Amino acid sequence: MNNNGSNYRELDLLRKLEDTTKELNDKLGQKTRPALIRYPITFGLLILFGIVAVNEGAKGLLEKVGFTDYPVYLLLAGLIVLVVTGTVYKKLIKK
Repeated sequence: MNNNGSNYRELDLLRKLEDTTKELNDKLGQKTRPALIRYPITFGLLILFGIVAVNEGAKGLLEKVGFTDYPVYLLLAGLIVLVVTGTVYKKLIKK
């Protein structure tokens, strides 16, 4: 009989420990919000800068290669890249 009472006290202690841990996580979680949520304008501007930089870099590279003289080739190259990327993505999802 003492064994059942001992198990009940252990379970009660574990429940109290879990509740305390959950409470602590909730309190700390409110203070440690992700940086993207805390600074949306800063990250928005950084993302915009990154997109523009990649776009301008690709534009300059394509002008050097000579793709801008033949927009049909540029269109075909873009479609091929999209098809290959889609195929690789589908294969990775299946694994």
